[in-house]
Amino acid sequence: MTKFEDAVVVWRGIKCLSSGMAAVWAAVSAVIFFKMRILTVIGELTGRTAGKALYAAQKKDTEKVQKQICMESDTGFLFSVERSLMIIHTDEVI
Repeated sequence: MTKFEDAVVVWRGIKCLSSGMAAVWAAVSAVIFFKMRILTVIGELTGRTAGKALYAAQKKDTEKVQKQICMESDTGFLFSVERSLMIIHTDEVI
C-alpha cells in the first residue's frame, strides 16, 4: 500500500467513527429533550400554554352562559342571561 492509500483508510475510519458518534449524540439529545420536557418550557416562555388555558376557560364559560337562564321575579320582569349580557324584558310601556 502506498502512503496515499493509507491516508484514505485512516480518513475513512475517522469518517465512520464521527458518523457513529453523531448518531449516538443525536439519540442522546432526543432523549434528554423529551425527558426534560423542553416543549413545556418553550410553551411557557412563548405564552402558548397560558393562551391555551385562557381559551379553555373562555370556552367553558361560554358554554355555561350560552344555556339561556330565564327567571321571572315577583314583579313581572323577565331576566334573560345570554353570552354575559343581561337583558331585562318587561311588559310596561314607558
